[in-house]
Amino acid sequence: MIHIALFGDSIGRGVSYQEDRGRYAYLKEGFDKLTEQHGLCKVYNYAKFGATAKEGLEAFAGENIDDVQAVAIQYGGNDCTPDWAAIAKDPDSFHPPKTDLDSFEAQLTQFVEKVRGAGKVAVLVTPPPLVAERFVPWISKGLDEAAILRYLGDVHHVYRWQEQYGLAVHKVARLTQSKLFDLRAFFLLERRLEDLYCADGMHPNALGHQVIYKAIEQMLPRFTQKEIKACYELVNACVSETKLEQMRSAGASQNVQRLEMYIENHFTEPLCVQDIANALGLSASRVCALANQIEPGMTIIKLLTQKRIATAKTLLRTTKATIREIAERVGIPDYNYFTKVFKKHTGKTPSQYRNSGA
Repeated sequence: MIHIALFGDSIGRGVSYQEDRGRYAYLKEGFDKLTEQHGLCKVYNYAKFGATAKEGLEAFAGENIDDVQAVAIQYGGNDCTPDWAAIAKDPDSFHPPKTDLDSFEAQLTQFVEKVRGAGKVAVLVTPPPLVAERFVPWISKGLDEAAILRYLGDVHHVYRWQEQYGLAVHKVARLTQSKLFDLRAFFLLERRLEDLYCADGMHPNALGHQVIYKAIEQMLPRFTQKEIKACYELVNACVSETKLEQMRSAGASQNVQRLEMYIENHFTEPLCVQDIANALGLSASRVCALANQIEPGMTIIKLLTQKRIATAKTLLRTTKATIREIAERVGIPDYNYFTKVFKKHTGKTPSQYRNSGA
């Protein structure tokens, strides 16, 4: 049985509003209990009510996850939430969410890096959708609901706003080559979504947790021990030995770490030295000098190329993606140029490398 650590919010924790008791409580048959009862997987549940991605990242640093093979990261519901009381008082001004989208993506990316640094497989989970017709009246209790609706424009805007955070999870999973558990999609397949939620329109009820359990039951067989090994190889390709040693060394250069981390997060994008320098707030010559500190003679172009080719090799070994798709995923969208660079560094074309079973 696979052991999975879960870091998330109250949905992951199995919290739902109990109308007969007039308060929130843990479900007796939450998805995590169901998966263990049926021998599907054991969930070490570190999710917390009200948690954001940043808070989860901080909590992760203090937990022992030696006994798990994978770490599920489930956030977004609280990150996208603005101050409803402030909105009710001043619906004509902009009110930011707890975590803006750029910060949310950066925090998820950092979370994935931390999980991989611990030698585990990261699984990103999309937030279930809201039932807007219930959610808006619920968060408006004791407030001016008309003012809140004025701010939103229409009741379904809150659904669309939350959906952006689900799309952000997709984006981070794609860019970091992480496993994606698209829980949101499973809920949207249900014909009567409202039947799966408690009175607040955001927390799944017992029926909703049955949906979560069935989604895990459907997805988990694809997440075999063989695939865990393949994902771990991808982790090793994406997180270089150099970076890990730099992070562990007390005397490592902070700017070198920043450079390496930036490349690891953005190597799929078209980058030049000046782009990286601007992002790090350094001069172009300083960035080039940092690359040389990593290894004598190393350049930014070499760093990017090494990262791209290492990732491409892993994808060729462990996925069925076409060579053209892999070229795009590693940041070299020109198929012919990708083939030329790959052969220069490996002595084989991508097709020859894949067929050799290397």
